[in-house]
Amino acid sequence: MINFLFSNDSKTAKFIAIISGLFAFIVGLYVSYDDFFNHTVSTGVFLMAIGIMQLCNYFLIPHMSLKDERAKLIKEKSMNISYYFYLGVMLLVLLLIDNPFFDFDLSVRETLLLLISVYIIFIHLTMVYFSKKV
Repeated sequence: MINFLFSNDSKTAKFIAIISGLFAFIVGLYVSYDDFFNHTVSTGVFLMAIGIMQLCNYFLIPHMSLKDERAKLIKEKSMNISYYFYLGVMLLVLLLIDNPFFDFDLSVRETLLLLISVYIIFIHLTMVYFSKKV
């Protein structure tokens, strides 16, 4: 059983990625269900981001396990696009929080959870996108 979990076989890695991704996403939904209706941000949002990351890793394992020039190009393009997107998201959050017309009551913890979750999700989605394009 232990050898099955720690083998470098891509089929095993894909199985672990899909199971852990679905588990983290479902637990994240369960944890953040009540907080969604109370207009607060909980740790469940971060768990859902981890689940989406693992589901994206399910698709990325065949492309990233080779560690060749193509995998390096996918990572470089994804990081470059994600950098500029994340700067835009941080600027948007700053404008929304400082805007007197909107009543956003986010704590620093909630803001950081949202920003980190958006970054994790976007970087892995762009890696999936570039794995299909490159």
